[in-house]
Amino acid sequence: MRMRKGLILSALFLSISQGVNASAFYENQSVEEHKAKSSSLAGTKLIFSNNYAFAVLKKDGTVLTWGDAKFGGDASQVQDQLNEVSSIYSNLNGFAAIKVDGSVVTWGNGLAVETSNVQAIKTTARAFAALKNDGTVVTWGSAYSGGDTELVQNQLTQVKSISATDSAFAALRQDGTVVTWESPIGRQNYGGDSSQVQDQLHSVQSIASTEGAFAALRQDGTVVTWGNKQHGADSSQVGGELNNVKSLYSTGYTFAALKYDGTVVTWGRNKYQGRNAYGGDSSDVQYMLNQVESIYTTEYAFAALRKDGTVVSWGENSTYDLSDIHQQLNQVQQVISSRHAFAALKKDGSVVTWGSYNFGGTSDYVQGNLKQIQSLYATKNAFAAIKSDGELIIWGGGYRDENKLIINNVEKVASSEEGFAITKRDGSVFVAKCNEYVCTTFNP
Repeated sequence: MRMRKGLILSALFLSISQGVNASAFYENQSVEEHKAKSSSLAGTKLIFSNNYAFAVLKKDGTVLTWGDAKFGGDASQVQDQLNEVSSIYSNLNGFAAIKVDGSVVTWGNGLAVETSNVQAIKTTARAFAALKNDGTVVTWGSAYSGGDTELVQNQLTQVKSISATDSAFAALRQDGTVVTWESPIGRQNYGGDSSQVQDQLHSVQSIASTEGAFAALRQDGTVVTWGNKQHGADSSQVGGELNNVKSLYSTGYTFAALKYDGTVVTWGRNKYQGRNAYGGDSSDVQYMLNQVESIYTTEYAFAALRKDGTVVSWGENSTYDLSDIHQQLNQVQQVISSRHAFAALKKDGSVVTWGSYNFGGTSDYVQGNLKQIQSLYATKNAFAAIKSDGELIIWGGGYRDENKLIINNVEKVASSEEGFAITKRDGSVFVAKCNEYVCTTFNP
């Protein structure tokens, strides 16, 4: 699970974002204003966030915002336009909403654009790129994050999809060629300059990205990489193995290629102070990387689910050492991840976790409850498991009793990067969040 940029938050969910205190939203409001805010959340469809603000997309197509006004918490200047909205996108600067008619409404830090017939939007840390129905692209936001396409605008035609690193974009065209751009000054070499591999960027079918590099999967099963070498742009050491590739996966600094024969090839940043800290080196587990069906990621690690239900994990070796629990990782049917930990649901309803205890990797203190589990959920800091009888177990942020929550009579759970939205059988809705120290609940 890649934890970067503004991400979609799940239905009926009000989160506390990093750097934002939920109580601060209401501390200067009267009781009546607080009740009005809570009442206005009725009919919520989806909620989105960046590090400073929130935007609620309601079922009727209207939008409600709050948080730091500078970064999208105040949409009053465009509120009359925020109707018939179909989707919302966010980055550190603010938000962009696509309406049913394809027009776009923006609000936040210096965001302004007039465009129409938009089908999708992609974001870097501080810029937006909109793909229009006619295959052209419109960008806005910080030029240092890819918001300026002046040098490539005439090439941005017949585009079918857009990918992004933290500060560069890559547009895949219908003919399988690729157009890239980033800041002409400032933070460069994060994937916006593909000139050294441009002659290889043809017959491309998909593009994956880390925080600073791109990898293009071609129709013949080969892979082309470019960008920052510290983020996986240099695949020369495994170039001879990058054939017959089925799909690509990435963490913040590394890539993994799943081949059609079920084997895996990895490359990118690996060592930190002598440890395999980033996942670019899978040599220690390579003998087990066969018959792989799917791959899951944290910020610095991978986990591969094999056809026989076993799991192989590597990267961030200080917290992802499987030697003590490897024998437990069998008959696995679901794998999920927080920012620095994994959780696996087995066919017998039990759960195995590994990784940093601050992110749910230690579950010893809730193992007595982790039986007859039906489904797992994750935020960036924690995991949740629901049982058939409606009991919900949440853990993360540490390994003590204050780092867990047990909630009964739960009907439905939705999760996002920041927290869990919980609907009980009596219809009540509330939110649970685990930071790196404690798990808490509150009512929207």
